[in-house]
Amino acid sequence: MCVCGALLRPLKPKVSTSKDTKHETEKNTAINRTRSELIMADDFDESRRKAPCIFCEGYYDLCFSPRFLIYLVSVLCVALSVSGALVHLQPRATETHVGTPQQTSYLVSISGICSLVGRLGGSSFLVHFNILSSTSTFILSTFIIAVGCFIPILADTYIGFTILSGLLGLGSGMCFAVLLVCARHLVEFEQVSYSFAMVLSAFGVGLVIGPPIAGVIYDVSHHYDYSYYTLGAFSLMSGILLIPGQIVEKCQQRKKDAVAHL
Repeated sequence: MCVCGALLRPLKPKVSTSKDTKHETEKNTAINRTRSELIMADDFDESRRKAPCIFCEGYYDLCFSPRFLIYLVSVLCVALSVSGALVHLQPRATETHVGTPQQTSYLVSISGICSLVGRLGGSSFLVHFNILSSTSTFILSTFIIAVGCFIPILADTYIGFTILSGLLGLGSGMCFAVLLVCARHLVEFEQVSYSFAMVLSAFGVGLVIGPPIAGVIYDVSHHYDYSYYTLGAFSLMSGILLIPGQIVEKCQQRKKDAVAHL
C-alpha cells in the first residue's frame, strides 16, 4: 500500500523563473478559474431549478402512461393470486386428507423447485430462442397460474396436489423471470430505474395483500375452493389486460416491416 501510494502521488509541476512565463501562467490560471466559476454557477442554477422535480418527474411521467399503468395492475393481480394460492396449498391438502402432514409439507418444496425450473428453463428458453416475446411469456405465466388455481376441485389425490403446486411454481417462476424485462420494453431508457421501482413495489404489495384476501374469502365461504377461484380470476384478468396492448404492438410492428420493405 505504501509503494502504491508513493507511485500514485501527484507530481509537482515545474516552476519557471522567467517573468513572462510567470505572468502568462497567472493569466491563464485566472481565465480558467473564471470559466470554472461560471460553469459551476450555471450547473448550480440548473440543478437548483431541476432538483425539486428530479424525484417526481420520472414517476409522474410513468403515471400518465396507460400501458405501463395496466402492466402495474397486472403485476399486482398476479402477485396477489400466487401468494394467496401458495399460502392455502398445504392447509387445503391437510383438510382433504390426501397425505400425512409431512407429505403435504413437500408440496411447498415442489412448488419452489418448479419455480426454479420456470425461471431458468421456461422463460430463458422461450425468450432467448425468440419463441415468445417477454410480454407473451408473462401472459402465458398468468394463464398457467390461473389453471393451477382453477383445478383444486379436481385435486382430490396427492398427485393432483403435486400437479397443482407444480403449476403454481412454474407460473410464478416464469412471471418473475420476465417481470422487469417487460417493464423495460414499455418505457424510455431514462425511465428504467423508475419503472423497476414501481414494478417491484406493485409486486411486493401483491405478495403482502394476497394471503389476507384469500383468508377473508375462506372465512366467509368456509371453503378453500372459493378462495382459489377468486385468485385464479385475478391471475386470468392479469393476463387478459395485457393482450390488447400486445395486439396493438404486433400490428404496429407489421406496419413498420411493410414500410421498410417498400
